[in-house]
Amino acid sequence: MVNHLGKFVPDLASTNEPLRQLLHKESAWNWGGYQEKAFQRVKELLQSPTVLAHYNLHRPTVIAADASPRGIGAGLLQIQKDGHRQPICFASRSLSETEQRNAVIEKEALATTWSCQVSGVQRSGRS
Repeated sequence: MVNHLGKFVPDLASTNEPLRQLLHKESAWNWGGYQEKAFQRVKELLQSPTVLAHYNLHRPTVIAADASPRGIGAGLLQIQKDGHRQPICFASRSLSETEQRNAVIEKEALATTWSCQVSGVQRSGRS
């Protein structure tokens, strides 16, 4: 989600640097105060008015869903006047132990179905 929305977050590269350092092969993975502070700040930024837009009933709406080995997540996005997609809200949940054993394609299908359910999309395709 952060990568997808990074273009809306001012100075993201500096903010999440302590987290990206954990991804280097030569680095020991150690979650400390700097990483926690960066993680909390990124969460705050993703929820800020510079990132989130107000829902507009008249704008086209898109759901972006994704699955990982242990969870699923979604973003409700709307196409703005300038043509870019801006998020309205986010949702995520952990997968049960049984769901974690599913194939990747099944997890992706679950993420898609679940994201439509939590966003309130009806069978007609309208929200």
